[in-house]
Amino acid sequence: MTVIECDSIAYLLKPEIFETHPAYLDVETQGQLTAGETVVDFAGLMNQKPNAKVIMNLDRQRFVDLIIDLLYHFD
Repeated sequence: MTVIECDSIAYLLKPEIFETHPAYLDVETQGQLTAGETVVDFAGLMNQKPNAKVIMNLDRQRFVDLIIDLLYHFD
């Protein structure tokens, strides 16, 4: 399991330990230089409604405690 997967699972279990911001998120598929890149618009410049919650911060200690607790109970 990678750290990316850990924070996704942790968010599902304890969303209150994360700080999120709404944003419009899309994957660029037409650009010559940016094809395949994720585009996130926090400022509303693309005139689209937010369609995602982007994690910006987390309570590190509570996150670590959660991961340790889950690992402890994993047999």
